[in-house]
Amino acid sequence: MKHPKVDNVSEKRISCPNRTDKKEHITPRQLRKATMPITYTNRKGVSYTLYLGQTSTGKPRYYFGRADKNQGEPVTELPSGFKISESVNGVVSLVKERPS
Repeated sequence: MKHPKVDNVSEKRISCPNRTDKKEHITPRQLRKATMPITYTNRKGVSYTLYLGQTSTGKPRYYFGRADKNQGEPVTELPSGFKISESVNGVVSLVKERPS
């Protein structure tokens, strides 16, 4: 059975220089992705959430903590160049990606 031909309409927005009320369109998937913190469940079944802290020198520090405890500010995106790793004992950590 052949499907009727459907014109693919691109979702590209046309910018109008005279328009002052520019509103960004956010899809439900983008909203859900942007508001959900990063969680990881280890092999023991314990869920951990990625949090952002600050060192004494002011640099960002990422760490995993249990979701039931009030740790700090949860992170919604993985920092670029990092990945989630789990040790043989079930300890979850954030490590730098190694070039292959």
